[in-house]
Amino acid sequence: MLKESSGSALYYGGYYVILTKLFKQKRETAATWSQILSGGFAGILYQSYSYPFDTIKTNLQTGHKTFQEMIKSKFWNTSNFRNGLKVSLLRSFIVDA
Repeated sequence: MLKESSGSALYYGGYYVILTKLFKQKRETAATWSQILSGGFAGILYQSYSYPFDTIKTNLQTGHKTFQEMIKSKFWNTSNFRNGLKVSLLRSFIVDA
């Protein structure tokens, strides 16, 4: 629940900042293209934030490693932690646009 609530704040806050500061559009009169791009980039922000939590959760649920084993190993510095991130970010841009 903490991940979702803070992630939603990051998503909607990011959307607003990208729309108003980067594209210099007012929310009420924003062009369609700027709304689409703002949503896509906000989706990337959210996924970048939540992906590490989901990776840890998946490893714990599948029984591959315990939390203590992940900390003791070099799990944090290996590609295991980033497997699938690029595809997930691309998907987030498309879905949230």
